[in-house]
Amino acid sequence: MGGIGRLNRSLGWSRLFLLVLLTGILAPTLAVAEPALLKGSKPITVDPYFSCVIPADWSEGNSYAGSALSPEEKKVFGVEFSKYSWGPVPMRISVHYYAEGNLLHSTPELYIARKAHPVVEQAGKYRYGELFDTVVDGRPAKTFMRPYYQFVSAEPLLPGSSQDDPKDDARVYEGREMMARKEPLVERYVVVPADSGFYALVYSAPDDHFEEFLGVFDGLLDTFNPLR
Repeated sequence: MGGIGRLNRSLGWSRLFLLVLLTGILAPTLAVAEPALLKGSKPITVDPYFSCVIPADWSEGNSYAGSALSPEEKKVFGVEFSKYSWGPVPMRISVHYYAEGNLLHSTPELYIARKAHPVVEQAGKYRYGELFDTVVDGRPAKTFMRPYYQFVSAEPLLPGSSQDDPKDDARVYEGREMMARKEPLVERYVVVPADSGFYALVYSAPDDHFEEFLGVFDGLLDTFNPLR
């Protein structure tokens, strides 16, 4: 019996040593498996409405530029981020909280109806009207995608402008102008209810590159923390 006991204790120590050894070997592998968004990212807080995490190399902009009303007047609060990678139109991600009584979309149902169903149907691989259930931070939410377009110049940038940086093009284009053309985009919407009001998270990208940064938007959804 004494010999068997010593053998069992010996095997126990061997298993413990093997476990410690494997833990040391696997630890670096586990660290590499962290979500890509957590590396080189930055936290964003729009207090007291929500917080989230975005990649550090995306630029933060003013989603209310050109509006005659302030966020407080409209009762819509949020941020927009963008990143140029291809052509004149950047990838964009926006996060907004629409407070109760806001001047734009009184209910999440009205917001979805306006965004998901256009006046004129557009051709494309992403169709309107396909509304899906999802979950964001434990809350039931709705998501859908739609084709879209943005007017850009049909001509190259003016002499002296950076041909590699579309942000240097300060010209304004309208659909009525002969020198404008349509840049096809795809947008994904996620609408999240709040105790009062609702949240809208939107990802927009050129049609040909929509899938390439969709993971960034999914990562933001994973870190989204609604505070209302």
